[in-house]
This record gives sequence, structure tokens and C-alpha cells, in this order.
Amino acid sequence: MTGALAGGAYASPGPERRDLAWSGALRGNRAASADRSRRPACEQDWVRALDDARHSYSLAPVNDVVRAWRARLASAPAVDAVGREK
Repeated sequence: MTGALAGGAYASPGPERRDLAWSGALRGNRAASADRSRRPACEQDWVRALDDARHSYSLAPVNDVVRAWRARLASAPAVDAVGREK
């Protein structure tokens, strides 16, 4: 049931209203889309893993991303503050 309830309380919007809000969020604006494409790869992986974890109720996607990025960082050459390889 949507709308006002007895006692002045309000129920959450019905599924049809949530679907409309979701479709609007999917469209988004171009600025937000451009901002997402400029995120570092680690942040993109992290956001995707958190979203997968929310949907699956499992931390396995997050653990996989952490494991993958630890391996990437361990195998990358060390660089000092000036940008020269050590």
C-alpha cells in the first residue's frame, strides 16, 4: 500500500515508483558518466566488487579484488617520489 496511512505515517513508495526512480538513475547525465570513466582501475574494480557483494550477500567478490590488486602491486616495479625506478 502506498500513500498516507492511519496516524499520518507514510508507507514507502510502491514498486512502480521505485522502478521509475531506478530508470531515471540508469539514464543519468553525461557528466556523471564521464566522471565514472575517469576513475582509476582499482576504484572501478572495487565499486564493481562491492555491488556484486551487495547482490550476492557474499564477500567473495571483494576478497577476489583485494587478492588481485595485492598481486598486481607486489609484481609492479618500485618507484621513488620523483618517478624513477629503484
